[in-house]
Amino acid sequence: MKKNKLFLLTFSFILTFLFFTASILVYSAKKEYSLQISNQEGTNYIDNITIGVTSYNLKEYTEENEELDFLEESGKIKINENDLINIKVNDLNNIYIHFDKNDSDGKVQITYKSKKLILDLKKENNDYFSISTSQADVLKKNIKKLDKNIYFYIIASILVFFALYFMLNNMQLILKNCKDNKKIKIIDIIILFLEYFAINLLCMIPILELFGSIYSVFILLQMIAIIYYFKDIIKKKLEFAFPFLAIIVLINIAIILPPFHVPDEFAHYLKAYSLFHKEDIVLSDGGAKIRLSENVDDSIYKYMFAIHSYDYKTSFKEYYIDANKNINDSKTKQYSFLNTYGINSFAYIPSGLVIYFSVLMGWPFILTTILGRIVNALLFIIFGTIVLNLMPKYKKLMFLILLFPITIQQTAAINQDSLTLSFGFLLTAFLFSKILDEKTKVERKDIILIILLSLCLGLCKPGYFPICLLTFLIPKTKFKNKKQELFVKFLPLIICCAASLNKYIDAGEISSKDIDGIITLSYIIKHPFTMIKLILNTFYLRGTNDILNFQLNMFGWSTVYYHDLPATIIYFFYTMLVFFDNNEKQLKTIERISYLIIGVMIFCIVYASALLSFRTTPIGGNMISGLQSRYFIPSLIFIYIGLSNNLLKINAKNPNLIIVVIVLLTFLMTFYTILEGFYL
Repeated sequence: MKKNKLFLLTFSFILTFLFFTASILVYSAKKEYSLQISNQEGTNYIDNITIGVTSYNLKEYTEENEELDFLEESGKIKINENDLINIKVNDLNNIYIHFDKNDSDGKVQITYKSKKLILDLKKENNDYFSISTSQADVLKKNIKKLDKNIYFYIIASILVFFALYFMLNNMQLILKNCKDNKKIKIIDIIILFLEYFAINLLCMIPILELFGSIYSVFILLQMIAIIYYFKDIIKKKLEFAFPFLAIIVLINIAIILPPFHVPDEFAHYLKAYSLFHKEDIVLSDGGAKIRLSENVDDSIYKYMFAIHSYDYKTSFKEYYIDANKNINDSKTKQYSFLNTYGINSFAYIPSGLVIYFSVLMGWPFILTTILGRIVNALLFIIFGTIVLNLMPKYKKLMFLILLFPITIQQTAAINQDSLTLSFGFLLTAFLFSKILDEKTKVERKDIILIILLSLCLGLCKPGYFPICLLTFLIPKTKFKNKKQELFVKFLPLIICCAASLNKYIDAGEISSKDIDGIITLSYIIKHPFTMIKLILNTFYLRGTNDILNFQLNMFGWSTVYYHDLPATIIYFFYTMLVFFDNNEKQLKTIERISYLIIGVMIFCIVYASALLSFRTTPIGGNMISGLQSRYFIPSLIFIYIGLSNNLLKINAKNPNLIIVVIVLLTFLMTFYTILEGFYL
């Protein structure tokens, strides 16, 4: 007991030090200065302005100052006599400004913190201005000032220390209680989630900046410690590992994956924001737009556009700065969210509420985004834990799907997918419990729950109503009478379809308009056999990726991937886990076909949606364009069960631990890939 307390006290002290390191850096990021570039002589040209690690489009500076000339062809700024450029920077920014000596013929003056530097561009090796900063320099500078408020920092340190100690001790007590009782309560999940998130948010940034991609090893060690602690329970109950692993990976993904780099996340953010800010919506001929503070523009540009290019990376030091830029600016700018404006609002309610509260409190823009992600992540963990406890069989398959890296990416983001997958999996698991558990009967409360889940699924995202067809596989003996059987088998399907019917109508109206060279509804009606060929060819070309490979790979906006060898190894092991060594009672042929039909139906609906909604597939093309593997996640459990067999077996005493180890190693590679791919 003494050793345990000593460990907690030591660890709390380390975290307190990290917290104050992060606090000093955050404080430094909040203090902005003005850097000025003024022309002193002749005509000069700027071809690069890099603040932090972001090289901004120079046209933005000329839009703020109409007197400046932007040369479209060369992408340079031309500065003449008396021209002045103001740039906001802070102590953490690296600054690099480059002038084109070939065209420049004069002098410029750089003014920063009352210091002035004259660059004579006619001289050799005198064509740039740069300032390089480090965390160590910023810390040294601020530590010297601590003596002015030494008592404040001592008191604050003690309070933070005890707060961290309390959270660590409480987390330990919850874990011990879970181990002793061999079960975990929903309230335990919520408390563990919030405390782990708070510790990571407050203390992890300095470690990330210091260790970079090696931080993935720290995440792995956390997961190993959890699995080792619960190994005896996990040997018998694989599902017991899920909430603990999910808390670690979802929170880390929500923080580490760059903001707005989950596919279409910014458009989804605007949709969530609009739920409780309807006064900021602007409808015009150009579509739906919403007003946001103008000072979020830099962050949006960086994370949605600049980081999407293959030759660009950001840094955690940049994260400090952006995560502390306030959004309560009086100047606004309009952003289009036409592709999400007409989507049903139901799936955005949790993140919308969090964003509304964050904006009301005046919290920073990037922090607001992270919090919007976090609430979706928490809901998914709660739902996923219930799902695995409901599944009477095929727990291994559901466990793997819930912890696929792309599932984690999508559920730790602001979008429709988090609640769609949560309700889709929950409805699937509940119906499987009625189909496969021989002891259960269909009660009135079960009927109400099935209807509610079907309604919620339909409100979240169209296309996944075939899940409701599972009701037809519930044995007749489970019902009190024929009337109840017909009611349960047909009503959920009708409700789920009706909840999303208007979206299908809208898509049909849009896609019915012919577009030159593009497949639309009228073309499909006229050429049905061509469409069948296109669908089959699409499945042939990308089916294996959608069924498995790209559920494990392609992170962010599909811009970073595993290296070839790790990817091959991961694909191999998951193929073995998913399609073989399924020890449950072998399926009857009719059952296997039924599950495959449901899975294939979802595939076909996704194909049709891509054709009619995206309208980007050219006539004569060999594959449907616009598809992403994440669209098929709800169908995977049906495909996997339909194709599962017991031809190969894992010959080990503890197969559950082998499954968990493979998941752990996969996430080691996942986090390493993300950190290496997006950060310097």
